[in-house]
Amino acid sequence: MEGNGGYVPSHYDLKLAYEPATHRPSGTATMLATATQNLSRFDLDLQGLHVSRVTVDGRPASFTRDGQELVITPRFGLLAHVPFVVAVSYDGSPQPDTDSPIFFGNEYGWVYTDDGVEVATEPDAASTWFPSDDHPSRKATFTFRVTVPADRAVVANGDLVSRRTSGEQATYVCNEISPMATYLATIDVGKWELRHGRTSAGIPDIVAVDPTLGIDPAQAVAASGAVTDYFAKMFGPYPFTSTGAILDNAPDLQLWLETQTRPVFLAGVKAEPGDMAHELAHQWFGDSVSVADWSQT
Repeated sequence: MEGNGGYVPSHYDLKLAYEPATHRPSGTATMLATATQNLSRFDLDLQGLHVSRVTVDGRPASFTRDGQELVITPRFGLLAHVPFVVAVSYDGSPQPDTDSPIFFGNEYGWVYTDDGVEVATEPDAASTWFPSDDHPSRKATFTFRVTVPADRAVVANGDLVSRRTSGEQATYVCNEISPMATYLATIDVGKWELRHGRTSAGIPDIVAVDPTLGIDPAQAVAASGAVTDYFAKMFGPYPFTSTGAILDNAPDLQLWLETQTRPVFLAGVKAEPGDMAHELAHQWFGDSVSVADWSQT
């Protein structure tokens, strides 16, 4: 069962390297949280991946696996109402899931594409690619630090902070400063055509288009911007610092999905406002205002 008790997360820092040729991400996920009670141990949700090291407040911690639970025992107990930091170093080949009723048997989660990866984790696949408190009520801010081959690019939630190249590798840093449920987190790797613009109302608008789709990126930016500005007039101010879309070519998937700030479109999208409206509406209803648990859907 997803979600864990005894603490409340406030920030995730995901530092990952991903090589599309091997399909193996590796790195360290760091979670800042506050204990809600005295803890001698606690759990994170993580499916399948190999864990090599865990630290709590900088000190090595012991850990065991119990199904999808990563059970962590810190060297010293954690006190109620006191923040702590847990860092998990891990690697492996995340496996996409297929048992969500909303995807009708399609793969979701960490899904491999011809030039990288597409990540759409609703409702319960965040734990297939990073350790977390994977419950829709446990929102936190996120930093993504993702290193990929220099001929690839990374698109994630929130704002692109930096891109640095070193030799044949490029590292992208993105921040999502608005609290976000784990199932809305995404990092998408590919040979994108990237466009950075602004909506007519001035909201930063970042769109990534797989060039094999034959879609004009400028048209996609115009469409996402027009929808965002229209809904801001209908529903109230846009709740996040940027908007946009990710249009990827995954021929075996039929999937459009909300991810916070940057919905994913994988089948049949024409980069027109009508195509993007549903998922962008979720930025207000489903992302900013969201369920306390999945029984409310």
